[in-house]
Amino acid sequence: MLGGWLLATWIAFAGGGDLVLPPGGTIQALGPGPIVRYVADRDGPVTIALDSFEMDAFLCVTDASGTLIAAAEDGGIRQNARVVVELRAGQTVWIECTTMNANRWSGRFTLSARPGDVPPPTGPQRDAIEGEFYRAYAGRYLSKGDPVRAAESLAFGARLFLRANSLDRAVAAAKDAWDLARAIDRVDIELNALTTGSLAAEHLADHASAIELARESLALATVTRSDARPIAEITFRLGRALLVGGRLVEARLAFEFGRDTSASADLQREWSRHELGLAQVAHRDEDLELASRHLDAAETHAQSMADVELLRSIDLERTLLAFRRVRFAEANQRLEEQLARAYERRDFSAIGMCRSTLGLVQMNRRRDYDAAERELRAAIGAFEDAGEPVNHLGARMQLLEVRQRRILDTTTGDSISRDAANRHSDALRELLTEAREVGAAWVEASIVLQLAEWSEWTKSDGEALRLAEEAEQIFAVRVGSPDGALRARRLQAFLRLRRGETAFARTVLDDALAHRAARETARDADDAVGDRVNAEAWSRLAIDVAAACVRDGADAAREFVRCASWRDRALFSGIPLALLMEQAEQFVGYRWPSTTRYVEFASGRDHSYAFVAGGGAMKLVELGPRSQLESLADTFVARVRDPRSEPLQFVGAGRALFDALLANVVAEGGVERVLVSPGEAFAVLPFDALLARDARPDAPCSDLAFAVRSLQIDLVPSWRTCVTGLPDRNGTADLGTLVVGDPSPTRMPPLPGAEHEARWIADHFRDAHGPDVGIELLVREDATRDRVLAGLARADLVHFAAHAEVDWSDPSLTGIVLAHDERLTLADIRSTTLRADLTVLSACATAAGQARSGSGLLSVASAFLDAGSRGVIATRFPVDDASADLFQRRFYLALWHAGLEPAAALRTAKLEFLDGSAVVGDSRPPRGRPAVTIEDTRPVPTAHPSRWAAFVYSSKQP
Repeated sequence: MLGGWLLATWIAFAGGGDLVLPPGGTIQALGPGPIVRYVADRDGPVTIALDSFEMDAFLCVTDASGTLIAAAEDGGIRQNARVVVELRAGQTVWIECTTMNANRWSGRFTLSARPGDVPPPTGPQRDAIEGEFYRAYAGRYLSKGDPVRAAESLAFGARLFLRANSLDRAVAAAKDAWDLARAIDRVDIELNALTTGSLAAEHLADHASAIELARESLALATVTRSDARPIAEITFRLGRALLVGGRLVEARLAFEFGRDTSASADLQREWSRHELGLAQVAHRDEDLELASRHLDAAETHAQSMADVELLRSIDLERTLLAFRRVRFAEANQRLEEQLARAYERRDFSAIGMCRSTLGLVQMNRRRDYDAAERELRAAIGAFEDAGEPVNHLGARMQLLEVRQRRILDTTTGDSISRDAANRHSDALRELLTEAREVGAAWVEASIVLQLAEWSEWTKSDGEALRLAEEAEQIFAVRVGSPDGALRARRLQAFLRLRRGETAFARTVLDDALAHRAARETARDADDAVGDRVNAEAWSRLAIDVAAACVRDGADAAREFVRCASWRDRALFSGIPLALLMEQAEQFVGYRWPSTTRYVEFASGRDHSYAFVAGGGAMKLVELGPRSQLESLADTFVARVRDPRSEPLQFVGAGRALFDALLANVVAEGGVERVLVSPGEAFAVLPFDALLARDARPDAPCSDLAFAVRSLQIDLVPSWRTCVTGLPDRNGTADLGTLVVGDPSPTRMPPLPGAEHEARWIADHFRDAHGPDVGIELLVREDATRDRVLAGLARADLVHFAAHAEVDWSDPSLTGIVLAHDERLTLADIRSTTLRADLTVLSACATAAGQARSGSGLLSVASAFLDAGSRGVIATRFPVDDASADLFQRRFYLALWHAGLEPAAALRTAKLEFLDGSAVVGDSRPPRGRPAVTIEDTRPVPTAHPSRWAAFVYSSKQP
């Protein structure tokens, strides 16, 4: 029994007799007339309650001498007979129970004795008790040959269980009622039971049952020509169950059918709910524009009806949409507003949804695990107050996922104690037991998968494989989620690769692509393979499979085609698989100049690799443990960017990285140019500053064998740019130049070098191209956001000399700081169609930003490339104001007067800095928030890599 009322085994008892009621216990029996003996175990009041849902129930309590102590009778159905008696420890009393209905059948009752003055069960507790009685009545009606009354009792009991949130019992009772009603051809009872069962299964997260029951309900309602409203409601429940279960093709069809049904009967609320459902499908489909249009339509009707509940659901969906569009500032603001409103109306369910969403954002987007835990703990409390056990379990599961992700991100398997590992494993297993008791299949499957990942991390591969197989089975059979099943199979693939079972891992990738292709055929690009959350994992599996195949003797070029198709299909959801395969084949056959090599760095789960193309061949190079290389790269970048560092502090790391990353690329000799696709692992690594040869311990920077001396190293976003390029530009005669310098006033320190740099570029551009050339110079207060955006669209050369800021927690705020503290954000840049041949971003860390799974960084530079600029010069880390001014002057002199291409002109400027042909005077503030404070203001030689290695050229036209 719920809420402390213990449910005991049914005890059949006909007529009088002696039953023993233990202290604090409960018995259930048949009346009328049983006599129960009770012995008090302590002094004080005892509450004796007789619960029976017959018409009449009577309770009397006598002492050992037969003297009446207390008596009570109930007030009819949903009431009980209840007395409170004062007893001494060891005192024996006799309790007589009488129950009978109008037909004088002996009644079934529950008798309990609880120490203290215990109030009778109310609300959900009462509903659960009554539900059990109605389920018992069904058996009695069947035994008396009355299946109609039995089916009605089961259906009513299911509704009571649903109201009591006893969801597993609600589903079971509903299915029994459905089976019985179908056998006696009572359609009305069938519909009642199916409706109750599908709702209970949905709340229970038993998606397979919810879908089955809703389908049957819809088929029955359609055949019997029910009214449009129940059909629309049933269809909505079916669509929602399919959506949550990850079956988006079917969900879309259900919502469309329900919307059309609602429209034909002018059911505006039902119509709006189906539009909301279609928006959620489009959202999962990553068709965000379509999702927004569906939300607009739903909101119009919801506002006309003043449907507050529906408007809240629409608002929450808009918030989630904003997160997917990387509009974190907007999304956070909306979510905070929703949260405030939810607190005002004490809507604990909405509070839980908002706080759990904030927690997931903190974990997945910001890696702020402390904040994520705070939000999820608050969500857990809210769901508990709301009486939503499945959501409560889900939030607890997410909290454990946060803790697991924190451990996986910040420690190694050897650095966590066995006790700590066991505690986390025990917490997962305890939650798994609760999920199984409630019957929450989705939560159960997710926890089993978490346990599998945890076992794999703690080096229990056998247990991890068993759990991953179990998770796959639950997702596939009970949940009906192919996406979840594929995630479980992906973990199995990683585990089996360690055993050398390459064929299994390749099959998993092929199955994932086939699943994806099937969805696209049905105009559903849900991207089970390429979900943004999972893109990195699929990408790494593809890399590991390719490496394993090459080790087994497969051709590296052929494996590149397969790997590129697998990997990029996961990362770039809008590109058809056939086109990717074709482009990969073109890339393999690309005729590189004999002096040029292409290298694409890629990370598997534990190791890093490089695909190297050139010289008429392609090879896969195994670089070594991923974590070691990335750690070495981080150390090197930190030393190189600090102008106070001595060569001895970075030469060793630079030499080791050259051997690991570039030595194999140039081993054949004669290589003069290297095109690098760095991925996210090496996106901010200054390849030009790596050391090609060992150096004397006392060698100055000007004598070091930096890679830039022997190689021209340029960046490309990926292999695809080598075969797709950019379309020819039409109508360029009226294009001009936009130069922005030292926007002010701002809260940032002034940049006098930036204004000087901008004016110098404008003057020399006119000298190089004639006085009538079109040029727009925006400095100081003229550099406003509106004027900059207007100038971008018509410029063939764009130059910024300004502050830039990288917002590591919210990429939507990353951008260039303009006058009056306005900002040119990533969204602003991507929404502009650029026609520039070259964009120069002479500002701090414009090539740095938050990683986007498997495909580089969300940076200002990548935004300009995405918007159409043919080439971008940007910075990997903060640059000194004065040296940036000097560097840009040397670059433009090489570009305009020597007539070099941008990449060659950039390298020329770096070599001039290395040769010591310019000396920087006083150091000025970096162009952006400085990572270090430069206290030493003595003249610094330009040969130090902090003065030149930050600048890098990226292009989509290699």
